[in-house]
Amino acid sequence: MGEDADSDEEREVQELEREIKDLAQRILDSRRSMPDRLAQALTSRLVALRPLLPSITIPEMAGQSQLSEPLAGADQGMLDKLHTFTEKTSQNVATMPILLKRINDCIARINKLDECNVDIHSVFKQK
Repeated sequence: MGEDADSDEEREVQELEREIKDLAQRILDSRRSMPDRLAQALTSRLVALRPLLPSITIPEMAGQSQLSEPLAGADQGMLDKLHTFTEKTSQNVATMPILLKRINDCIARINKLDECNVDIHSVFKQK
C-alpha cells in the first residue's frame, strides 16, 4: 500500500512539474511575441484613425509655378496654411525612419533586460 501511495505521489509530482514547464514555456512565448503584437496593434489602430484625404494638387506645390492668374476664390492665408502644413507633414515623414530605429532599439533593450532574469528592487516596482 505504501508503494502505491508513493507511486501516486510521484505521478502527481511529475504531472505538476510538466504543467509548470508548460506554463513557463507559454510565458516565455508570450514575452517574446509581446513587442510584435503591440507593434501590430499600434499600426492597425493608427491606420484605422488615419483620415482619408482627397488628393489635391496645387500647381505651386507640384513645381509648376506657371500661374498666369491667381486661383479664383482661394484665400492667400489658406494657401499659406496649406503650404506650412505640407512642409511640416513632409518633415514628419522624413523623420519617421529615425523614430522607428529608436523604437526598435528600445524594444531590443527591453528584450535584453527581460532575458537577464534579474530581481528588481521593490523601490522600482509600481504599486
